[in-house]
Amino acid sequence: MSLRKLIEDIKSVRIQGARNIALAALRYITSARQPKRAARALLKTRPTEPMLKNAMRLVITSDEPRTTAKELVEIINQNFERTVGFGGKILSRYEKVMTICHSSTVIEALRRSSVKTVYASETRPLYQGHKTARDLKKTKHVVFYVDSAMAHFMPDVEAVVIGADAIDSSGAVYNKIGSLALAVVAKEFGKPFYVIAESMKFDIDTVEGGAVPVEERPVSEVWSEKGITVRNPAFDRVPAKYIAAIVSDLGVLSPSAFVAKVIS
Repeated sequence: MSLRKLIEDIKSVRIQGARNIALAALRYITSARQPKRAARALLKTRPTEPMLKNAMRLVITSDEPRTTAKELVEIINQNFERTVGFGGKILSRYEKVMTICHSSTVIEALRRSSVKTVYASETRPLYQGHKTARDLKKTKHVVFYVDSAMAHFMPDVEAVVIGADAIDSSGAVYNKIGSLALAVVAKEFGKPFYVIAESMKFDIDTVEGGAVPVEERPVSEVWSEKGITVRNPAFDRVPAKYIAAIVSDLGVLSPSAFVAKVIS
């Protein structure tokens, strides 16, 4: 695959999910003729993806970028295993859970859990919920619903679980648009709200006051109509007050404890 094709696939969400994006970029770099040049180009593809950003920065500052890329692939895979191990255990407290969008980390944690039923929203405008439903239908009972029905079905579940594209220094989590609404509804109904995400999704720039940029995607994904302003933000910021725990390779921690541990 060419660098141009990889960048196009990441930007168009043909490659989706923070972990999958970072791994695809790193695997390309392991054999790239100009690894640092490639890393600089890949760094700009998805602004709300600290895992990619953290990995590319390490490659750019390395004296042996290809070796660093190979080592980072191993680290990311090891962190994934630890994260889904912790996630599977905590989700096994429940029989019915709700989720949004598609997260390979959440999917694997659910597979390793004793959860029986997963409520999955369609996740407009790109319908990533279809992939979640298909990935889980062989091992779980899946209830699929339109995004606006989340409050309607919240009484039927015991907990909510999402992934994360980014985590900032306040313990807030950035995830697919609709995640904040899901968190607010979960709190209203008294349902615990979990985030399952690797620690490499922490955005170190936010420690010094930087902000996680919220990507706005092409309005053509939603609707094109003359005389109407269409907005298409890709992510929500979910404040720490809504989050029962961040489950990562560092363990099951409160948002504040997670931040303290990841920057220590």
